[in-house]
Amino acid sequence: MASGESPGTQALRGQGEEGGRALRTEIPTIAAVVVTRNPGPWLERVLQSLGSQDYPSLAVLAVDAASEDDPGERVTGALPGAFVHRVPQPSFAAAANEALYTVRNATFLLICHDDVVFDPGVVRLMLEEAYRSNAGIVGPKIVDADNPEVLLEVGRSIDQFGNPHTGIEPGELDQAQHDAVRDVFYVSDAAMLVRTDLFHELGGFDASRFPGAEDIDLCWRGRLAGARVLVAPDARVQQPEAARNRADGAAPDPVAPARNRIRTLLTLSSARTLLWVEPCSRCRRRGRCCGSCRPGSRRRSWRRSC
Repeated sequence: MASGESPGTQALRGQGEEGGRALRTEIPTIAAVVVTRNPGPWLERVLQSLGSQDYPSLAVLAVDAASEDDPGERVTGALPGAFVHRVPQPSFAAAANEALYTVRNATFLLICHDDVVFDPGVVRLMLEEAYRSNAGIVGPKIVDADNPEVLLEVGRSIDQFGNPHTGIEPGELDQAQHDAVRDVFYVSDAAMLVRTDLFHELGGFDASRFPGAEDIDLCWRGRLAGARVLVAPDARVQQPEAARNRADGAAPDPVAPARNRIRTLLTLSSARTLLWVEPCSRCRRRGRCCGSCRPGSRRRSWRRSC
């Protein structure tokens, strides 16, 4: 087991001279936390893409969530400088939370899945936007690894029952139509940059919300704490669409994601919202519609109450 010891801020020597001494610039360190679970053939590409980033102060910690085979040799073979840490829980959220205990001196955490390949400037672009917009959580644009012209998501929202929505049509091409930096309700934990102090303040992910709602819960609690959640579309990552919902045996219950989203909704929603969400839920269970739960009928008040 190795801990992700990162050097805090690093001093880079500048090109100019002042009083006969070279100027030095302090830059924050980012710790990438790659959570693996029975990783497929894309693991090496993920690690190599992190090793190819144009940001000079990046440490990589691979946390394995109870894979059947130890991926340690694959990790160090693809990225010799990476740290490896194994945990017995097959939970993404619990594995990512190991950053609370094993990563020290990093200003930001880049939490990601083991199937997300980063374009060379992603880390730098997300960090720049975090500082420019004073954001606590920043997500990238996600495109299909098998067809990078196809968009998968640029931030997410949820409806009144906690179901996630990307606003992207199936097969929609990336023509820069979603390239504005903007606040979003949440970003996927496929790849998210989180301020370390915020992650500690929130206690990391709520492991009881895995699978299906750990990223919704984290971003929602971050917003309630006053942090901005943004998407930075200039930062692009690639993810195989077929791999986005793989469970690897960690979520044998097919209704667990929906149940966890409802629990998150009931826990974090305002009392005013719950006054009409619960009656609408009963209507849907009876197969009837009371009118207030028709699509769009409550969207305005939903946004206010969240």
